[in-house]
Amino acid sequence: MRRDPLAKKFYASAQWKRLREQVLRANDYLCQMCIQVEILEPAVTVHHTVPIRENYSLRAEWTNLVPLCEGCHNQMHKEKGGNH
Repeated sequence: MRRDPLAKKFYASAQWKRLREQVLRANDYLCQMCIQVEILEPAVTVHHTVPIRENYSLRAEWTNLVPLCEGCHNQMHKEKGGNH
């Protein structure tokens, strides 16, 4: 799936880069799904629970962002073999 132009522009913005770093730092750079099963795995991405293409207004809402490791992030996306 290709990213829509509005989302692509947001992900390239200084706002997103700052926000992403803040979310990772606030969560000690740990995957929040792995923590739920008592595994400490480094987070490499910040996932939008509600995708930007579905609700652009939630793009910078902390409640819509979760740090994830690569494996958990892939699970969250059907196009990456996930089931959500």
